[in-house]
Amino acid sequence: MKRGLFESIRRSQQGFTLTELLVGIALTSLLIGGVATAIPQMNSAVKRGNNHTYVATQLQNAAHWLQVDSKMAQEVTPDEGETGFPLVLRWVDWDNSEHEVTYYLSGNEFFRSYSVDGGTAQVKSLAQSVSSGTCSYQNGTLTVSLTSEEGYGKEKASQVRTISVKPRTQ
Repeated sequence: MKRGLFESIRRSQQGFTLTELLVGIALTSLLIGGVATAIPQMNSAVKRGNNHTYVATQLQNAAHWLQVDSKMAQEVTPDEGETGFPLVLRWVDWDNSEHEVTYYLSGNEFFRSYSVDGGTAQVKSLAQSVSSGTCSYQNGTLTVSLTSEEGYGKEKASQVRTISVKPRTQ
C-alpha cells in the first residue's frame, strides 16, 4: 500500500517546461534589474536629505546665537568692508559687566568670540560649511545672511538663512 502511494505522488509531479523556466528567469532578471537601479537613486536621495538637514542645523545654530546676542546689544558695529564681517556687538549688563561678542567667518566656518569685561575670549564655532555671509546695520535693524552648502553634484544641498533683528541700541 505504501508503494502505491509513492508511485502515485511521483507520477503527479511533472516539473516545469523549458518555456516556463525561461519566462521565470526573465521576470526574475527584470525584478532584480529594477531593484539594482533603484538602490543608487535611493542612496543619493538619502545623502541629499542628510546634507540638507546638516546645513539647516548649522544655520539654525548660528541664527540662534545671532538673535540672542543682537537683542542684548547696545552697540552694533559691522565691518565697513563688503561683507560686514567681523560684526561686533557690545552691551553693559545689569551688574555693569561689559560684554563683547564678535562674529566672523574664517574659511568655511562661522565663529562667535565672547568676552566679559575684557577677559579671555571664548571662541565657539557656530556653523561649518558656510560658503558666504553678509551683515548690515541700517535704520536700527541688523540683518545677517549666511549661506551654507554641503555635498557635491546631485547630493549637494544649499540653504540661505537671513535674520533681521532690532537690537536695544541707545
